[in-house]
Amino acid sequence: MLNIEYLTKVVRRAIKRYNIDPQRVYTVGFSNGGTTSVALVSKHPEMYAGMAAYGWSVAMQQPKAGYTIPFQFIQGTNEATEKSRAGNPMVRVDVRQTVRSLLRYNQMISKQSEADYQQTPYWGYQPDRYQPQAARSTALDTQ
Repeated sequence: MLNIEYLTKVVRRAIKRYNIDPQRVYTVGFSNGGTTSVALVSKHPEMYAGMAAYGWSVAMQQPKAGYTIPFQFIQGTNEATEKSRAGNPMVRVDVRQTVRSLLRYNQMISKQSEADYQQTPYWGYQPDRYQPQAARSTALDTQ
């Protein structure tokens, strides 16, 4: 069982003790650690600049509102993938739920958005706020 409050205390103590910039704290995890990363940002989004989950994760559970959570998922093309009814590749159900919950939380898709695994294999969504790479790097260069 995840002990989110204990991990939160550890992160807060590390920030104080080691003079860490609290605006640059990320949570990253592989497998069960991916699930922990999602749980941490669900409970304490104000503490993290972003999160990454590799290999396994679960949907956000009762997340605090009012934050943006940058996120990244990495999953191998042959790692626990499934096929849609039309035969298109898609990530397994737990990762699909996580991706959908984070896209909705960040208001990148609407509640009515449906996954389209033919258009966007594996992930199923092309976020409404999607920006091509050139636009993202230009926006970052001006900040």
